[in-house]
Amino acid sequence: MYHCEKDKIQKYCYGGEENGRDYDQIVLTYIEYYHLKAQRYKRGFYMFSLIKIIMIGILPVLQIAGISTSVPWVITAFSSGIIVVESITELWRLREKWILYRNTCNRLMTVQRQYMRSRGKGNKRMRKYIEAVEAVINEEGNGWSKISKDIKGGRTDGNRR
Repeated sequence: MYHCEKDKIQKYCYGGEENGRDYDQIVLTYIEYYHLKAQRYKRGFYMFSLIKIIMIGILPVLQIAGISTSVPWVITAFSSGIIVVESITELWRLREKWILYRNTCNRLMTVQRQYMRSRGKGNKRMRKYIEAVEAVINEEGNGWSKISKDIKGGRTDGNRR
């Protein structure tokens, strides 16, 4: 992973001489970061979903085997486990975070490809590239803000009231 130096990042935030190659490395770092975060949340979402599905599938088998009458706490434990797994998935909002990170990563890759294919003068072209990248990052921040407001408002489905 390319590690950007703090002064190079600040140069683009606060103005300064623009070097396309340096900024492109910063964008590559963003892309890698969002890709890794998307993978992490995707794995978590699938893992908890798989655990929940397996536990739901085992419940009828335990019922047929007569475990529910001889050892009733086993059914209760499995039912409670399903609720806990589902609650963790919702509390951590794994699916929403996975989608948000993946969409941001894909949009950054699109902006980068468009920049590579674009023609024009260096500074103007570079400025458009920086503005496009910053717009994607800003939109991603707005997405996190929406998720935070939904959590504070008690919404778990991601929709506003």
